[in-house]
Amino acid sequence: MNMSDAATQVISAVRVSLTEAPGAAAWMREQSGGTLLLLAHFWERLPQASRFLHPDLHLVFAMPDGRRAAGDPLDWTLVHGAMLYVPHAHRAEVFSRSAAGADALSLYISGWERLLRPGEGSGGPITTDNRPVPLQFLTGDAETVGAMLPQMLTLVKRRAPAREITNYVMVLPGSAAVMEDSNVRAARMDDEPVLNRWRRLYSHERGILFDSNISESIRSNNMFVYEQGGQIVTVAKFDVDLPEHVEIGGVFTFPEFRSKGYGRAMMGDLAARIRKNGKTPMLQVDEQNTVAHRLYLQLGWVDAGRLCRVWLVP
Repeated sequence: MNMSDAATQVISAVRVSLTEAPGAAAWMREQSGGTLLLLAHFWERLPQASRFLHPDLHLVFAMPDGRRAAGDPLDWTLVHGAMLYVPHAHRAEVFSRSAAGADALSLYISGWERLLRPGEGSGGPITTDNRPVPLQFLTGDAETVGAMLPQMLTLVKRRAPAREITNYVMVLPGSAAVMEDSNVRAARMDDEPVLNRWRRLYSHERGILFDSNISESIRSNNMFVYEQGGQIVTVAKFDVDLPEHVEIGGVFTFPEFRSKGYGRAMMGDLAARIRKNGKTPMLQVDEQNTVAHRLYLQLGWVDAGRLCRVWLVP
């Protein structure tokens, strides 16, 4: 995404009804080129969320000044950004197609947080100067998050985020070749000791701790292993099953079995399984994991964009 400034327009952020969420999801999916498929899938379901949750869910659009989503049908060509902001959870999910839109979303968060006072619904930790922590977690496309980050850091009085992960979101086009491999099978309950080692080593190398229940993943047939000579050499899983895509995650070859092509074979097999169900394989890879990213490009995967997750405070 090439973020333009829209300098001739005054862009402001307005809160809209959750009934606009499905339209926002479709717009975000199209504008982000597939980067935000996971967020969009969740946003589509927002109108069905419990009515008790609605007051705490801020669906916000960044639009030219004076234009609101209420009333006449919304002209999506005028929308510069969309955000789901949850003050009591101290998190926001963001996307903007312009720098002006990102600024408007930042100002909305800043303005709302200025209304909060200790003891009046802040619902979160207090900083050393006795003010509520306004935001702890920000996620969205990398360009929008990067544009909003300076102002968000000012709110929490930090110069740098506590943690930041940026992933390439990749999809496998139908033209890319895939091949099933008889060495790949669904994980079984008696594989759990090896899978626990997989989770521990993956967390150590990649800095990501899987919070999923391994036993449940096995029962739901979402966990897979590559077996060679009676030993499990590679592990992977299906993370999220969307209407048109399935995300492959946690691909990991144990150190003693690397550089033998097992990971490549595992990816080809899982992609073939996904295609058999009429869906498109997708994955995320840390932008710092250049070896894996280069391998996926060689296998025919293409970048759909970059997804950024930022923890502003520890």
